Amino acid sequence: MDSLVPPHSEPSKPELKPVEEGQRLDVLDILRGFALLGILFMNVEWFNRPMTLLGSADPSLTGWDHTSAWLIRLFVEGKFYKLFALLFGMGFAVMLNKALMAGKPFTGWFSRRMGILFLFGFAHMVFLWGGDILHDYAIAGFMLMGLIMLLQTDRFRRFNRPSRLLKLALFWLGLPVVAMLALAILLGASSDNQDLQREWQDEKALNAKVQILLSQKDAALEKQADQVQENEAEPEKGALAAIEQDARELAGAKREEEQQQAEEIQALSEGSYWQATRHRAQYALLSLAYSPLLAVLLFVPLFLLGYWLILSQRIVRYRQYQGFYRILAWWGTSTGLLMAVPALMLLHHPVAEQAEFVRVLADGLFFASQYFMTAGYLGLIMRALTWPAWRRLLQVLAPFGRMALTHYLLQSLILSSLFYGYGAGLYGQLGRSWELLLCLLVVAVQVPLSHWWLKHFRFGPMEWLWRCLSYQQWQPMRR
Repeated sequence: MDSLVPPHSEPSKPELKPVEEGQRLDVLDILRGFALLGILFMNVEWFNRPMTLLGSADPSLTGWDHTSAWLIRLFVEGKFYKLFALLFGMGFAVMLNKALMAGKPFTGWFSRRMGILFLFGFAHMVFLWGGDILHDYAIAGFMLMGLIMLLQTDRFRRFNRPSRLLKLALFWLGLPVVAMLALAILLGASSDNQDLQREWQDEKALNAKVQILLSQKDAALEKQADQVQENEAEPEKGALAAIEQDARELAGAKREEEQQQAEEIQALSEGSYWQATRHRAQYALLSLAYSPLLAVLLFVPLFLLGYWLILSQRIVRYRQYQGFYRILAWWGTSTGLLMAVPALMLLHHPVAEQAEFVRVLADGLFFASQYFMTAGYLGLIMRALTWPAWRRLLQVLAPFGRMALTHYLLQSLILSSLFYGYGAGLYGQLGRSWELLLCLLVVAVQVPLSHWWLKHFRFGPMEWLWRCLSYQQWQPMRR
């Protein structure tokens, strides 16, 4: 397939309408259901901890809770929302080709669809849970549509081919990783052992001073802490003054973070529904400022990669591309694990709290590993679908995936009702291992519910509403 525009072989122009059940790519529903499982296992933690700590490990965990959290970070964190982003791009390609085959305008309809998704996401973030990602997908969806429209112009049409789209997507995704690698090489080559020793001592002194400042109660104690600090390593006066200033700034920032966390914990664990909603609304407005940057750096290239997977027929005719998926499965998974395991060992080591250089390097390595693991998971699923026993097992997830929007929002309704103060009030009281058992219970209800629902109805409730608003007409609901 050399062009993004499929041939118009039919003389008539069928009406643009939702994909009928018999025309669906069930592999997309299976992948969507699989991705939704991972997203639930990741999200549950952030109904039970402050969102201001998002992405950080909980150093207080021990025993099974620590083991559960560590394994979730290794196998789940950062992988499944990326897989879902790939699926978004795949769905975009299916919808675009369907509109082109029907000879119907696409941009107006898709813009309306993304606008509605943004409203769903923003409402979700305000009224249920602050960790919504739908609004980010919607913003990135607008950007993807603009990019595809640009590629349809005469000037850029030569790039409108699957092979070049793949190169663009991989280059785009690789830029942040390459930038982090280049910075690491530069720092490593320019910092000898004496430099590292000096930086390490400065960071230890800085952190020690910050801890003293955070723990002090009055001016007398502050004066005593200053005297203790000056008598310890006897650094040069200029260095001491710099450390003192940096420590005060860092301590002030940490106090502000702690205050924000305390306010969030109070609002979600003890406040009424409207107090929690007011807090979520404030958080949502702040989060929107970062959404365009997140869309440009992360989601748009992932969408484009998913778009390529459909246009190159690697999803539609996946049985013919098993060599490709074998490479993804084994090389993606093994490379991802080889990068993620040492990165997590560094991030969970106490040295990462004191050595910013180590922490930044480990964060970059862990972030890069997520792309490989995501590719590995995609390859494993596509390989498994060629084996009858595994396909029957994975087919169970297809109805769950068809109702992904409904179940994503339903999960937030269930978890917020259990954890927040206006519900069962379990906020901060459930260990990480118990969170995972709770997820299994939720899935054990949602998966069979999906099968039952789709026996009687064409769409999930939220999918039906989204379609009605997107197509500006009522869609048939009952079978």
